[in-house]
Amino acid sequence: FGSSLFCLSAMPPPPAGGDLLSLGQATSELTVQDALRMPGNNSCADCGASFPDWASVNMGIFLCMDCGTVHRSMSTSVSNVKSARFDKWRPEWIQRCMDVGNERANWYFQWRVPAKYERLLETRCT
Repeated sequence: FGSSLFCLSAMPPPPAGGDLLSLGQATSELTVQDALRMPGNNSCADCGASFPDWASVNMGIFLCMDCGTVHRSMSTSVSNVKSARFDKWRPEWIQRCMDVGNERANWYFQWRVPAKYERLLETRCT
């Protein structure tokens, strides 16, 4: 995720998740559908809705239409949103979504949320 203000050594271990590909693995034969099959990518990273159709390709996460709309309202330097069905994807976007994925991204971005705040996923799914 680039440079971080967080001390990565103080973070808990990432969630156990499927087979992560090495950065050197060829991506020419990989598809968006391969990335969607990764554990956790079958639901929206933000709200947990099933069958996400959008992705923030720079963050490496999949989103539902509602959350994709919110991400689209941000600058593309924050969240660059593409359709999982209609846009043509670059190999590096597919690789990012396979390397990061929804579970790992949520672990990273939410690991230090103070207890007094409900996490978005827990709030929207109840």
